[in-house]
Amino acid sequence: MEISYSKHTDGTQLAYRHHPASSQQMDKPGILFLPGYGSDMEGTKATKLFNWAREQGLQATLMDYGGHGSSSGRFTNGTLGQWRDHASHILETIASGPQILVGSSMGGWIMMLLALQWPQRVSGLMGLATATDFPSRLILPSLTNEQKQELRRKGETILTYSSLPITEHYIQESVNHHLFDTGHLRNLTCPVALIHGVQDSVVPWMWSCQLQQELGSDSVTVILIKNDGHRLSEPQSLDIAINNLARMCKESYDYSL
Repeated sequence: MEISYSKHTDGTQLAYRHHPASSQQMDKPGILFLPGYGSDMEGTKATKLFNWAREQGLQATLMDYGGHGSSSGRFTNGTLGQWRDHASHILETIASGPQILVGSSMGGWIMMLLALQWPQRVSGLMGLATATDFPSRLILPSLTNEQKQELRRKGETILTYSSLPITEHYIQESVNHHLFDTGHLRNLTCPVALIHGVQDSVVPWMWSCQLQQELGSDSVTVILIKNDGHRLSEPQSLDIAINNLARMCKESYDYSL
């Protein structure tokens, strides 16, 4: 499917793919996939879930934040708040009706921020190795002295677990969107599924368990996959994600009635 573009008010040309629902599935929620830090809509999980949704006749939307993939902008100029706003723009202008938000890593954090912003539009959440508050909880404690000095001197450094840069501005701005231990998660009451690999060496699987404890929803499922890591791109993990998404389509539809 060809890439389309939608211009955000900040001037960013946001790349997206959108598949409308078939006439038989118009009453079902759509699916909006939110990628992780430095990832885009061409990734394995995004492609697999999008193709599955199309086969089912469900509405489905993929997107790239500014500075990611096919969208305009420079990656190191971005902030969590800006990327949240980009996702909000796609939710508001491209996706239609109730949506199940699927967030991978940082995208899981953004999906929860969107659910708080648009409670009337979000009928379900599925997080894949959700990385809520990761700059403060994960990045800062793991920085070496050399990386800290580089961050102060250059304003950015390269993440230890990847080849991606992270900026001092991104870390500082992200504090404005913290969710753990704030009480905000109690306001999320839609059905939630949190899938996490036990072998995840980037985001501890215990974070999903803590989210489960803080969420206000009465329907929270935590699934731990013993033999997969952060990417959750193994065939077994993708099958589990699809099976849970199929379940949530019905559960979220019932919830929204």
